[in-house]
Amino acid sequence: MLRYTKHMAEKACHVFGSATQVGLTQVLGVKHREGNQMALISCHECKQEISDSAPTCPKCGAKTVSAHDESFLAGIFAVGILALILWWAFADGDDSDGEEQAQPRRELALAEEYPGPWREDFNADIARTLAHNRVTGCGQFKFKPSSQNRNEFVVYCTRDGHEWSAYVVWTAINEVIGPSKPDPALN
Repeated sequence: MLRYTKHMAEKACHVFGSATQVGLTQVLGVKHREGNQMALISCHECKQEISDSAPTCPKCGAKTVSAHDESFLAGIFAVGILALILWWAFADGDDSDGEEQAQPRRELALAEEYPGPWREDFNADIARTLAHNRVTGCGQFKFKPSSQNRNEFVVYCTRDGHEWSAYVVWTAINEVIGPSKPDPALN
């Protein structure tokens, strides 16, 4: 594997310049002769220095990396780098487990989300969900159903008929968010 790395380093050096080549080749142990002669590499089997153009090691007979192997590895290396760059460019930082994300819906004004008049009739599902979540101060409540989600309601609760608290209630899953101040847009 080291000899493949050495060849990859030489190819990278060709692209990035001679200053990088000196550093990489020193780290990886690639020795160059002066002039147009071939580089010396270490045999992966016996560690003998041999020409990088030799098909086999003259001492032990181990095969060296061929030009085809180098091209193939350079291609794999380039594809890997490209994949990393694309992943980095398009990663949005979420930690989802691969499940498809729900498309964000258009934000609606509260009056559009909960249209119509306030209903003051008794709704057993809302009363049960409020009790399940230990919501107090709801001696009386009024509600509006969501136009987007079945079993979702905005509920205003009061203890005395004057001070109101707002909640969002999902009766199907027994969940409540609140209390908050009532929104004047819903009156």
